[in-house]
Amino acid sequence: MMNATKWLLSVLILFLFVGCSENNKGTKVLNVEQVLNEPNNYLNKNISIQGMVNKVNEDKNIFSVISEKEFSECGLGECNVNEQLPVRFQGKLPGLGEKVEIAGIVKKNVKGFIYEAKSIRNVKSL
Repeated sequence: MMNATKWLLSVLILFLFVGCSENNKGTKVLNVEQVLNEPNNYLNKNISIQGMVNKVNEDKNIFSVISEKEFSECGLGECNVNEQLPVRFQGKLPGLGEKVEIAGIVKKNVKGFIYEAKSIRNVKSL
């Protein structure tokens, strides 16, 4: 009887551990449109975003991302200027056309909203 109790307790601890580690590890990845449509919902929150790099300005450590949908409809360029989310990052910036996953915080500045990236991961290049 004691072995069955120990076994059950071990299984419960294992499920608890796995459940907690999954919640801490995996945050939902948003697309660019979700953030652009309701930026105030994400203001000053740690979130992850996935998008396509549309513009890069290395002098200012800024690049812009657009949604995959926008990229498939318009490609890179000026036709999607209203669908871009500016991203500031202090490390090496990704290249044009790269699909990236970015972790960071949405901030407000005088020009609107900017995403302050803490990390960038290349998902896929063109």
